[in-house]
Amino acid sequence: TLYRFTYAPMVEALLTRLGQAFQTSDGENGAAALRNAMILSASSEGFSILNILRRFPGDEVRVSLPALLQFAVALTVQTDYQEAVLGAIAQFPDANPVAPDLLAALPDFSQPGGYEVETLSVVVPVRAVRATEVGFVSAYDFDVDLYLPQGRAAAPVVLMTHGFGATRDNYAYFAEHLASHGFTVVAPEHIGSNLAYRQEFLEGNLEDLLSPMEYVSRSLDLIYTLDYLEAQAEAGTDWAMQLDLERVGVFGNSLGGTTALSVAGAAIDEDRLQQECLTDNNSLDLAVILQCPAKHLPPVDYDLTDPRIDVAIAAYPLTSILFGPEGMGNIQIPTLMFSGSNDVIAPAVQEQIHPFVWMTTGDRYLAIIERGTHFSTSDERYIENFPNFLKAPDTAVGQRYLEALSVAFLRRYLEEDIAAQPYLTAAYAGSISDERMPLRLTGALTAAQMEAAYGGPPPVPVVPASEESRIAENYPSVLEAIASTGTLTVGIRADAAPFGYLDGDGVWTGYCFELVAALGDRLTDDLNLENPIQVVRLPSTLENRYDLVQSGTVQLECGPNTIRQDVPEVTFSYPFFYTGTQFLMLEDTATSVGTAGGLSATTIGVLANTTNAQFVQSQYPQSNIVVFEGATGRSDAVQALKQGTITTFASDSALLLGELLRLNLPREDYALFPGDPLTCDAYGLVLPVGDRQWQQTVNTFLRSPENSDLQRVWFADVLPDAIASLDHCLSVADPF
Repeated sequence: TLYRFTYAPMVEALLTRLGQAFQTSDGENGAAALRNAMILSASSEGFSILNILRRFPGDEVRVSLPALLQFAVALTVQTDYQEAVLGAIAQFPDANPVAPDLLAALPDFSQPGGYEVETLSVVVPVRAVRATEVGFVSAYDFDVDLYLPQGRAAAPVVLMTHGFGATRDNYAYFAEHLASHGFTVVAPEHIGSNLAYRQEFLEGNLEDLLSPMEYVSRSLDLIYTLDYLEAQAEAGTDWAMQLDLERVGVFGNSLGGTTALSVAGAAIDEDRLQQECLTDNNSLDLAVILQCPAKHLPPVDYDLTDPRIDVAIAAYPLTSILFGPEGMGNIQIPTLMFSGSNDVIAPAVQEQIHPFVWMTTGDRYLAIIERGTHFSTSDERYIENFPNFLKAPDTAVGQRYLEALSVAFLRRYLEEDIAAQPYLTAAYAGSISDERMPLRLTGALTAAQMEAAYGGPPPVPVVPASEESRIAENYPSVLEAIASTGTLTVGIRADAAPFGYLDGDGVWTGYCFELVAALGDRLTDDLNLENPIQVVRLPSTLENRYDLVQSGTVQLECGPNTIRQDVPEVTFSYPFFYTGTQFLMLEDTATSVGTAGGLSATTIGVLANTTNAQFVQSQYPQSNIVVFEGATGRSDAVQALKQGTITTFASDSALLLGELLRLNLPREDYALFPGDPLTCDAYGLVLPVGDRQWQQTVNTFLRSPENSDLQRVWFADVLPDAIASLDHCLSVADPF
């Protein structure tokens, strides 16, 4: 088990950072030595620090003082500075003090409410790409538990998202408590990061402990769940008719807290991830290491905000580099965060206290449980075998805090009950505080207050330097232009089957052709237009695809466009397809070439102005490269391959297979080489920069059932290769 665990990419990153401090006798990074020592220790005398030292290779361990000093700074953040921050919170009284007699008269929301609770389980079917316990799939189901308050006709809904390696019933006690107070709790199972997934990884059946795509897929699980609930209510399903889907909140714990903040408005900060997750970073902050897999996401502007969600509660979320100040500042709904001062998985200062300061929404609250850990509010049954340093002094105390404050928060902001406001005060928190785990609550905290309490500049900046925005301001709104003109103008390739191409009869067709038609229908409805939107399709090429968007000639371009960051004045949608560079060759040629190295002395065809051409020129400089250009370049290259003029043709695997299908060439006569792609490419729609509303509209449509149906029709022959490419790419470092 330890062997498999230590080869997970995120754990390798932790070992590499440890290895910078604890080196081999010749001064090399000690990561490999530490891994071997850990495995040998676990397989013989027992897993302990002393036995790891005994098993460390060589006669000595070289210790880097500069690396240790960096660790010491991190320790200071966890001790002296954190104590000063807690003191700062205690110093500032409530803006609107609550009289002691009023506090004493408040009902105890930690006690069960007056509703009986019925539980129900449903299955949500989804047709989209997702990591699961069997690897990446193109369609999946996930289970959802509902906790229904009996006798309440229109119960507000609270989505509950579990943590990493957990299950949807880990916080069942809390779900039942909220339901007893009149809230319907809806708890989906995140099948790409639950207990079953973790077990499959430890048994050696999966490549990584946490796929980068999970930072997107978990949020989409919540969105798909809400879509399902709305569909059931519209269909007249009895239990769904009890739900008030106009009042929706979300609660999440640990990684689920991160998910909750994501759908509440916090956008992934790709630039910050790339900066903070450098390989020479000596930080041992486990939360940072857990967030760093997200840096391998294709580089697009991920905004998973769901406007249907009205309030958010996040317990022990990981936020610091995934969202950063910019991402946390996007949250515009009432938010309550819980934090534990002794949390070693998501340290309070970096992951909740500083991010709380970054938030700009006026209705925000931070509850800090002193001496609390990452599991202060967990069900004791699920953590009984955990090491003591991960456990809280008394989880019953933490559970009582979570129940009381959450019910009050939901009543105040989801039900708009102003009578619940006194609960959300420092005075109330003090009145229920237990000396074993004191509770502090604040609704306002500034960087200046924290620095004053510490007595000088903190060991780490409260607000880190902002990343330079690369998004231009004040661009005209695409949706406004579409609404006023009744026209959607798009660019589509005519030489890239199955995305956009001319069929054997010369008819322009393809996935993109039908995608924009369906998008036009959706926009007609969304914009409440009397007449259907007219979709104007303009042919695009490799040479002009970005120019069309940059000049405003088209409002989007659809084709096999690799998501990249070096094209000015454009941005990209969410990825809708995954592929990579492979070589197409005749079946008998593939057998004779044998290895990718055998291509160095061959004639390789490429298309002009493509990333494939750049890759081949850099990796095979000794080969004879033949460049094909123009609208017929791809067809010409395949014909040249068939005739033996070139040995192989390098392109994205999806386009190679699509061209074989378009030309009606027998697939069995050709081979893709090697089995896994040599590059990793995610395709996105090309959009004008600076219009987040248009980008979000397009991204929402890409997640729709209409698009899933289109993808199944048009990508039926290439989708298995796309799923395999994604699975491979997310198992390697820096894939995109």
